[in-house]
Amino acid sequence: MNGLRKILLLCVSSLVSVCSLAQVEVGGWRVHASFNNVQKVAQSADRVFGVSDGSLFLFDKKDYEVETLSKVEGLNGANVALVTYAEKAKVLVIAYTDGNIDLLYDDGSIKNVPDIKNSSVSADKNPSELVYDPSTGNVYIAGEIGIIVFNPTKKEISDTYIIGDGGTYLSVYSVALTPDSIYALTPDGLKSASKSEKMLVNSAMWKTTVLEIDDAKQVEYASGKLFILSSSNKLYSKEIDKAALTQLDDGVLGFSVSPDGNLIVGKSNSVAKISADGSVISMCDNIYSPSAIQDSKSSERIWVAAGWRGVVELNNWQPVQAIKPSGPASKDVFSLRYSDGRLFAMTGNPRCYSASDVSKPGAVMFFENEVWNSITRNEVYGATGKNFLSLCYMSIDPKDKTHYYVTSLRDGLYEFRNDILYKRYGPSNSTLQVASGVSEADDYITVCGVALDNNDRLWMINELSAASVKVMLEDGTWKQFSYPNITNPPFMDKVVVLSNNQKWFGKPHRTYSTGGLFILDENGNTSSVSGHKTKFISSVTDQDGNLKSLGSVYDMTEGAHIRLELSNPEDTSVQPLSAVGFGMGIYTKILKPGDIIDIAYTMNEYTYRGRTTLSLYLEDIKLSNQEGFMWQKADIAEDLYRNGMDIDQIAKLAKTDVGEGFIPSKVDYLACYQILKNICSQETSYADLPLLAKMISLESQVNITPFKVGR
Repeated sequence: MNGLRKILLLCVSSLVSVCSLAQVEVGGWRVHASFNNVQKVAQSADRVFGVSDGSLFLFDKKDYEVETLSKVEGLNGANVALVTYAEKAKVLVIAYTDGNIDLLYDDGSIKNVPDIKNSSVSADKNPSELVYDPSTGNVYIAGEIGIIVFNPTKKEISDTYIIGDGGTYLSVYSVALTPDSIYALTPDGLKSASKSEKMLVNSAMWKTTVLEIDDAKQVEYASGKLFILSSSNKLYSKEIDKAALTQLDDGVLGFSVSPDGNLIVGKSNSVAKISADGSVISMCDNIYSPSAIQDSKSSERIWVAAGWRGVVELNNWQPVQAIKPSGPASKDVFSLRYSDGRLFAMTGNPRCYSASDVSKPGAVMFFENEVWNSITRNEVYGATGKNFLSLCYMSIDPKDKTHYYVTSLRDGLYEFRNDILYKRYGPSNSTLQVASGVSEADDYITVCGVALDNNDRLWMINELSAASVKVMLEDGTWKQFSYPNITNPPFMDKVVVLSNNQKWFGKPHRTYSTGGLFILDENGNTSSVSGHKTKFISSVTDQDGNLKSLGSVYDMTEGAHIRLELSNPEDTSVQPLSAVGFGMGIYTKILKPGDIIDIAYTMNEYTYRGRTTLSLYLEDIKLSNQEGFMWQKADIAEDLYRNGMDIDQIAKLAKTDVGEGFIPSKVDYLACYQILKNICSQETSYADLPLLAKMISLESQVNITPFKVGR
């Protein structure tokens, strides 16, 4: 349908909310990464780089301008494992968990070296450490393969050292470089070889030293000694020519070597500089530090990878500031919702398949005005004693985006007002019940689907309880209902309230439970089940008359699709055809039997049990039975106006007055705004101008043309 105008209907509640989410061009993408768990930090002369849960960011040491990097900005991977700066080549080496390598140059250009990723080796390609050798400019990549020598200047793999006995793969956890030797920490102990040896690819050239500990994970060289960190967080020193270890410290999460030959040691609640004999030189308390480095130019400046705080700058061993891009609290997003200019993201898992599902950390995150905010355990535990675990679904008050309800597979129901925890609901203050077979003292309350209905009543599923359907009424009182067609056991998942106030509950298939849909119409009666209409659907008949099992039902939406019976108005002898328009449910609001429409479609053959039928899949619909130039030629009028023709000329062509069909009144503006807001309060929709004009005219009883809607 050439020339048909389409416009994107954003969730229009205000101009501010539209603009706040319109920072990305149409068709473009923007990555919202989590930077709440910074574990690694690296530096060049002018910039600092941080890695958090596979995401990468950087900032300038002078003005602290922050930049995030992702595939949108040109990276060739999505899960960054490690980074190190190669000073000789002036490039940041970025290693991904799949073995891929990117080179980020100081001018912002990126070069990809996928050799390791594309290799046919059977070993895991995820690197365990990157070590830069300033004497050669090479980067040593430790991992399950062994040691890979990468030359960032030539953008190539120079060598691969497979150092297991007989040339077999042997994991290398860490690499240390002395002036004349290479040390590799492996499951077999500490292996070493001379740098001058020409045949390091031969495993026989590597000498093995069995260590006193069997859980070593990191090795570094400084001040003529080797320093080794164990998985039990103990830090040891070792003389080069001796096997004995001397414990220097305990509780160490990570450490690095400073330019002056001392060690920067990070712990769960401090970061310190210590000498080669373990003496503390300087310290900063009350800071989580899995890793930290001394600035390349200033001995008084320390950059700390500080988990949720981002990268913390210390000056003279005092915290100066924390640098972290705005982002969601967690990358493990389960669900997204949109309300009144705010995007909600929530962690969780709604289907309890294993015990681990009820121990996942919860977070409710929301993005508004270019800023992310979060509600996590820290905001909940103090008031409830609960860890805010395994969240399921949320229901947002349509009148107030700061008021919402969140369910949990473990902790029941949480209510938030003004983005602050207002109340947690359990057996003591609601009809919610602990899971069957669990004592009241355990306070184990499984609540999954939740939704506000058209009367501000909150409906939810309280799994593993005798009466699984619970409702909190608009006055705050609670009711519960039991229905025979959703028992044994009453596992349900998502709840959706339709425009007619029916409640639809999705039921996932379990090995001990039949999946399907449970539909409830309580007819406004919340005193008892009297008059309640219910139905459970476990199978449906498709367009070709075939019975199909629903299986697991995980999600539902109203009016998402449309099915039409089409006939030819000029030849009634032609057999009607059935057509389906996916994502075109919006047309149900304005189409009625007898309407004449133009369609764009694709045709497909469908064969089942030897029977072949034709199916039409609608791509677009255009109304054809509207009278007048401004309806029949709406796309032409729009094109003329956008190409510079003034309204007077278009009116003359349409043989009508300028005011008629052209200039929207205040009433038109109000009607258009209200209809768009109602249609799109929770989702993004697509429609052409004639369709919108028809909808607005019917629902608001105003005479508005497609051209007016365009304005």
